[in-house]
Formats: sequence, structure tokens, C-alpha cells
Amino acid sequence: MRAMILETLGHATLALSREGEDPILLTDPWLTGSCYWRSWWIENYPSPAEIATLKRARYVYLTHEHPDHLHPPSLRLLGPDGPEILVPDFLEMGMDAFLKGEGFRVRRLPSAEWVSLDHDVSAMSLPIWNNDSILILSTPDALIFDLNDAKPDGRVFTKLKRLRDAAPERRCVVLRSHSPASPANSFFVDGGRLERTSKAQFVRAARAACRRIGATDFMPFASQSTFRRSDTEWANAYKVGLADLREHWKDRSAKLHPPYTRLDLATGEASSRDPAAYDPHDTAETRGLIAEQERENAAVTLDQSDLDRLEAQLRELRLYLLALFPRGFGVTAGDLALHFDPRKGRLERRASTGHFQLEIPPLALKEALAFGHVGDLCIPMFTRAHLDGRTTPRRVELFFMLLALRDYGYVGGLGRLARWAAWVGREQLRRLPAPPRPAA
Repeated sequence: MRAMILETLGHATLALSREGEDPILLTDPWLTGSCYWRSWWIENYPSPAEIATLKRARYVYLTHEHPDHLHPPSLRLLGPDGPEILVPDFLEMGMDAFLKGEGFRVRRLPSAEWVSLDHDVSAMSLPIWNNDSILILSTPDALIFDLNDAKPDGRVFTKLKRLRDAAPERRCVVLRSHSPASPANSFFVDGGRLERTSKAQFVRAARAACRRIGATDFMPFASQSTFRRSDTEWANAYKVGLADLREHWKDRSAKLHPPYTRLDLATGEASSRDPAAYDPHDTAETRGLIAEQERENAAVTLDQSDLDRLEAQLRELRLYLLALFPRGFGVTAGDLALHFDPRKGRLERRASTGHFQLEIPPLALKEALAFGHVGDLCIPMFTRAHLDGRTTPRRVELFFMLLALRDYGYVGGLGRLARWAAWVGREQLRRLPAPPRPAA
């Protein structure tokens, strides 16, 4: 049997294959173009020859719905007759319905069950409470834990460690994001940016995940994007690159690999791409697309139907928002200033004197309202949160978490909240079956 090869590509894309054969599995293929309103681009795009090989993959697994993971242009590039798309079995699913509507073959993977993908290759999907997921792959020589953007709690880490301990003779590879894609450094007080996180903190979090599972190898993952809009370029200074990882990686038990690495799972032999050879697609064409997007944003104004949608969504969360922000909060989009009063459940056209004020590009807000993903507006790096000096960033992050859970249909009414809490409890209590044993 040929050697199993694990290769990291793109942003959160891994390819699992046998030496010299077509890929068995891809994850979260982002292979072309941009996402988040042409804010995020990949620092190294796959070559045309690599894409031709990826098109012959049998399966694609999508960890969650964020557009740097569920990237429709890349899935279309693979073709509707290409790989079968595997998705987690979340309580509320918009992902599979959308993909089926686009003509793709889609299958939900049952939670916490091993599913055979090929001879001696199996996959297990673990949904997480916030509609993210962990993918675990079992091969004859390795267990692969794709944590991606998921933030498992201690109970989940304990389960993952038990899996690893059930196959101590195998290599244990952990893949995890390691760089900010959150509002962590998007908060301002009196016009000054709050410096809330350091690069060392992100590296320590990745090291801690490796230690808790018992990793032998760490592959940097899901953080290989670059920010190219004029209102997001600032975030590049906060990216955790390979030099930062090497500086702060004080863990000899898990080998740190560079991004874009090809790893032989049996021997541990690895090769990686020279950063000087990266292809970020920084061309006149892509720069023109970014400029076009910024012009479109400047020309957009929100109409009354947009404001009605925003008010209706915030009103669904009124009791939570009243507890968190009794004085309300503001939203600005271009020249439009709004204030939400949770006591009245009303959105008012005026400047806010509440707990915080969000500054959001109008085109992004308009489209997020139309598509039902308002909670994602904390991610692209262009949303700014101006605090009143007493409100903590954590409370605003909780606000975005509530918006995201509302987008997924988990909060709003007490019935939905109870149903979601029961599902989270069931998932937490699930026992994970031991990894399949390789055939003799």
C-alpha cells in the first residue's frame, strides 16, 4: 500500500492522499478569489496544476459556514460533478440546503461516528456548540485532528486525548488556526485602538492544544489569509507568521511545520514551500476588484427595508441586550447614524450615547442583513467598535455571539434556546468510539 500524504494548501485546505494518487479528501477548499467583501485573500494560491489534481478528489469536508471555509467560487471550480461534499450534522443546517440548491452532492456526516472514506481511511465529525466542527481522520499511521477555527472546551479536549491514547503508536497531527480572525483588536476608546492580544498569546494557545491532545506534529492552518482592503490592511500587522511561531514555539514534544507542508504520515518526512515562491495573486486585476468593491461600498445607502430587518433582528434579542446594554448602543453605516434602545425595542435615526458604537461599511451591513449572517460582521476586520470607556470588549464580543446564534436559529424565543441547549448537552455527553484499527 502506498504511503499516506497530508498536505496543507490555500488557507484551511488540507489534502489527504496516497503517494502518486488522486486526493481522497479535501477540507474547506478556498482555491481562488477572495471573501468577506474582497477583504480577505490567500497569501499563497494553489497553482493551476494543483487545482487540476484537487478537482479529482473524492470528498470535500466543510467544517462550518464562514465564507473562508464554505467558499462557493472554489466549490464551483471543483465542479458540480466533482467531489461529494460532506458536512457536519448541526442542529440547524443552512449549509446543506444551500449547497444542494447549487447542484452539489451533499451528505451529512453523523456526529461522533467513524465513516469509511477509503481502505483504512476513516473520518469522524464532531459538531461544536456554535456551528463549528472538528474533523478527525484515522489512517494506518496517523490520527489527524483538524481543529480549524473550533474552540473546544476542556471536556472535548479530554475526549480527543482519549482517542489519541487509544492509538499511541500512531503519529498525531494537529491542525489549528493560530492568528486573529476576530474583533480582538478592533476596539477603540477615545479614538485609540485597544491592544488586547499579542502574537505570543496565539502561539501559546496552539501549543496548549497540542499538549492537551498529545500531538507529535503541528501544522499551522486556517490563518493563511492577508487583508487587502484599505479599511482592513491594518490587521496584517497582527498576523502571526512563521517567524512568530518559531520564536514562541517552546514545545519539543510537537514538531512545528511551516505552512504549505507535505507530510509523509508514515516516516514523518516533510517538505514545505519556500515563502519566496508564494503566489498571493497581487495583480492589477485583483487590485482593481478591491478598488471596485470600495467604490460600491461608498455609493450604498441603507433603505427603510434594511433598517426594518436590523430592528427586527435586534428586537428578537431584546431581553439579552437589555441586560447587557441598558443604555443601548449605536451603529453607523456611512453617513447614517442609528441608536438601538433595548427598553423600547426600537431602532432610532440618531447618534448614540449608549455603551458602544459599531462602525460598519454600509454595503457589508446591507448584504449581511439580506443573507441572514449579521453575526459574521465581527470577523472581516473592517468593523470597528467604539467603547464608552466603561463597557468591556468582552460584552461586545458576547453581543456578536448572540447575533451569530440568532443567525443560526438558536436564540430568540425560549423554545429555540432550550432546544439548542439540549442539543449542546447531548453532543457534550457523546462518547467517541476508538479509532479503527488498520487492516492486517
